[in-house]
Amino acid sequence: MIAFMHIPRTGGTSFQSWAERTYNGSYIRGPGPILGRRHKQLLQAQIDDVKCYAVHMAYDPNISGLRWMTLLREPIDRIVSHFYFRVKREHPDYVDLNIWDITNDNDWPEHDCGHNLMVRMLAGGIDSFATAKEYVKQFAIIGRVERIQSFSDKYSKLSTCQCNITKENDNPCRPMLTDIPTACLDWLREHNQKDIQLMQYLEQEGMIA
Repeated sequence: MIAFMHIPRTGGTSFQSWAERTYNGSYIRGPGPILGRRHKQLLQAQIDDVKCYAVHMAYDPNISGLRWMTLLREPIDRIVSHFYFRVKREHPDYVDLNIWDITNDNDWPEHDCGHNLMVRMLAGGIDSFATAKEYVKQFAIIGRVERIQSFSDKYSKLSTCQCNITKENDNPCRPMLTDIPTACLDWLREHNQKDIQLMQYLEQEGMIA
């Protein structure tokens, strides 16, 4: 079974839409929570009957028989997108705020828009760059949404179907990075160093499609 780890705002919804059309009854889209583990029994129970399972779930090395795949995104662009897509949409306290209005750690919505989320999901739910580096070796494909066609091409070679993912679920209401004050970008980089290091490592090692 293919287990697609859907990290928020990395193109996972685009993959899910394609998978629903392609696999029909052999595809399951799992609900959250992002760092929860309540999908383990569900995955193991259906591992022989389902071809593809896409879920907001951290990697779990204890589930056998899975071919793990995921998409990543430039870390600062991802967290800005996550803030404007999820936090401002669902939390009244942030509706009238821009990301640069949050100037200290205590005000940051960590519960819904945590820093270094890519590392934490790849590391099995813990904030460890070293663990993420080890676990990514177990992934059949790691792509990035900025090169989603490369991910599609690699997926097609490793599977029995032609993968053709069309990007969707963009958020036109978010600002471009060039419109965000430098001090805010620096603050985000400081707090997301592990995600930044992970992307650099994967590119340097040629481990990302």
